[in-house]
Amino acid sequence: MVSSGDFEDEDHRRFLRLEQRSGEPVILSRAALELSAFAAAASVRNDTPGFVGDDYLSADTSLTAIELVAAGQWVRVGRRYEITDPDERALLQRLHREQLEGDDWPKSPAECSDHMKGPNSRGRCCKCGTSLPLEDRIF
Repeated sequence: MVSSGDFEDEDHRRFLRLEQRSGEPVILSRAALELSAFAAAASVRNDTPGFVGDDYLSADTSLTAIELVAAGQWVRVGRRYEITDPDERALLQRLHREQLEGDDWPKSPAECSDHMKGPNSRGRCCKCGTSLPLEDRIF
């Protein structure tokens, strides 16, 4: 879970102007930019590239998440946020694919006699490497 401090800290008082591919600038607080970067990395680690779940965000980041929604960087979808930039989503999906392909684990639960028994790593079964439901993840 990430925390972006309170709205009286320096990261919420300093803003950055970012140029988007469309040519339209977007202005974000440093806290929002930091949350966006950490959340994107977490989405890859949690096998949900491009999506940030509510379970990742703490209560004090909710207003910072709303800032990202208001700026058009994220959109609310169910109980999570989706990163709206298609290029960023494609990058996160590629990084996720490379993370999985870099492992020499079998990729099928059918090949795994001990599927989901014992500890798991990065939200995946340590035996076969397949993604586990959130409720079955240890870390």
